[in-house]
Amino acid sequence: LVIQKVHEYLEKSSFRIGTVQSSSEILLCISEETKHDCSCQAAIRQAVLDCKKIFLCTVKTPYRFDDWFRSLNIDEKKLFNTNESSIEKMMSEIQIDLNHNHNLPAIVKHTRIVSPLHQNIRINLTSNSSTPTLSLTTSLRQPPSVLSPRPPLKNIQSWTKGEVLEWCAKNNLNSFTKILTLYDGRSLLALAHVSRMSAPHMIINQLRNDCRRHGLNLSFVEFVRFQAALDDLLRVERLLTRRPAISTLAARYVLKR
Repeated sequence: LVIQKVHEYLEKSSFRIGTVQSSSEILLCISEETKHDCSCQAAIRQAVLDCKKIFLCTVKTPYRFDDWFRSLNIDEKKLFNTNESSIEKMMSEIQIDLNHNHNLPAIVKHTRIVSPLHQNIRINLTSNSSTPTLSLTTSLRQPPSVLSPRPPLKNIQSWTKGEVLEWCAKNNLNSFTKILTLYDGRSLLALAHVSRMSAPHMIINQLRNDCRRHGLNLSFVEFVRFQAALDDLLRVERLLTRRPAISTLAARYVLKR
């Protein structure tokens, strides 16, 4: 029903359907089901890593913000409620925010995009949930370019434990220099794959538990840096090996667990 109303509003406002390539703001329609949808959570995590601006909109009541949403550090003050505000009013407020915050950093996902002359709006329906995810983008701001890290001298699978700790220090991952002391390159790649395939709240909770055992407190900022650094590692490893060795390695790791 929410998506139907949004479509009707977009048609009245002369929006047109386009392609999904870039996005800077997102209207995320959430309910209790959203917390348990891994594909939706993965998309939200990627949006956070890409420094996207996320607007929250509750589509069902009651709704309780749990630790996972708080760990993402999404601004709860920018909260819309379809049960208390009309779609027209809500979209109008978001457009005003877009017009006054062009430099604000929303979810890049395989979805449809709807765009007027100066703004793009993308509607995303997760496959396993009736809860829609609506992404808003502005064409006035191009997404930041991503610079690939300098390739290491040898494949990451061949890294020693010392080289893993050196990588942690180079990326300012102070907590991880304590909890990854027994990790070599193969273990690090396995962790990278498991991290990408699992729900974000599960990963951050497990890592925080490991940090507590060492008397450390893993911050959200360091967790985001860790995820970004892992993504860079996987990208470099794919360039170096040009074969699906990472997925095979991580698959064996998961089965052994």
